[in-house]
Amino acid sequence: MLLDAGASADPEDDAMVIAWTCKDQRLGCEQQGAKLTFVAASVGTVEVDLKVSKLIDPSQSQGQTVTIEVIASPKVTVDESRILKMEGQTTIALEGTCASCTEWNGSRSPGQ
Repeated sequence: MLLDAGASADPEDDAMVIAWTCKDQRLGCEQQGAKLTFVAASVGTVEVDLKVSKLIDPSQSQGQTVTIEVIASPKVTVDESRILKMEGQTTIALEGTCASCTEWNGSRSPGQ
C-alpha cells in the first residue's frame, strides 16, 4: 500500500515537515519523504496518522487519521517457471497479475 502526502501545501508557501505514524507496527511501515508504504496482509481496518508541520514553527501543525478498509488480500499469480529458491538476502524481479488490483507493482523480501 502506498500513501502520498506530497500534494500538501502551505498557504504561505512555508516549508513543511510531513510525518506518518503507523498505529500497528506489524505493517512494517516505511516513510520516504512524503510517502508511506506498508503491507496490509489481512482483511480489516488499518489506521495511520499524518501530521504536517511548518518547518520554521513546528507548533503550527495539522493532523489527520487515515483509515483504510482492506476488503480483500491481493491475489497474485506468478508463473511457476519464475519460482526461485531464496537463501539469505536476495533480490528478484516479479512479473505477474493481481486479480484484485487495478495496478500492481510489488517487491518482497525473504520472510515477509
